Amino acid sequence: MSLKIALRKVFGRLLGSSGYQVLAYHLRKLSGMEPEDLFLSNPPEFYRVLSDLLGQGADFFIEALLKTLALEVGSLSFDAAEAVEELKKGKLDKINRILSRLEEVVRG
Repeated sequence: MSLKIALRKVFGRLLGSSGYQVLAYHLRKLSGMEPEDLFLSNPPEFYRVLSDLLGQGADFFIEALLKTLALEVGSLSFDAAEAVEELKKGKLDKINRILSRLEEVVRG
């Protein structure tokens, strides 16, 4: 399983099929990319677009997304709230470390 596939499952788990379709529609409209691709390739842009859609709810959603993704791939826990705070400030170190660790776990 790839991290992209795991992420797609997590989106579905958090939003349900219809909710995912709505999110995907709006993200494609605003960014031209699928949610998984945007999140993995450009987390700050994903956050910005999601914030435009959800306001402060974007923080909660990304935190839940990271925690659920870690559970999906069987990774150790990390401070998702701190990662979201850094992401909001444009700091990518923590989110990049988390995504790299999750990718390593998925690859085995």
